[in-house]
Amino acid sequence: MTVMNNFKKLFIVSFIAIIALYSVISIVKVGASDSEHLYKYYTTYTIQEGDSLTSIAQRYTKDSDVTVSDYIKETRKNNKLTSADEITAGNKLVITYYSPEKK
Repeated sequence: MTVMNNFKKLFIVSFIAIIALYSVISIVKVGASDSEHLYKYYTTYTIQEGDSLTSIAQRYTKDSDVTVSDYIKETRKNNKLTSADEITAGNKLVITYYSPEKK
């Protein structure tokens, strides 16, 4: 009988510990996702010598969950570029960027 009571106590303590651990993990996850939220903004970018849509996309998607391919598609759409259009140094593009700050 004592072994059964010890088993019940161990089970209850383990169960409470698991619930407490889960609660702490959930709180940490909520805090992390709040601080990782990125806001999307638009700006004008002057194309530099040697720039390509890929290099610009790589620079501006570094800290976001946007893929380089999706970024290029959006940039082409926003600037009415066809897939054959080349970009030229000195010209301007409307590009997106991501920031954790709400502006």
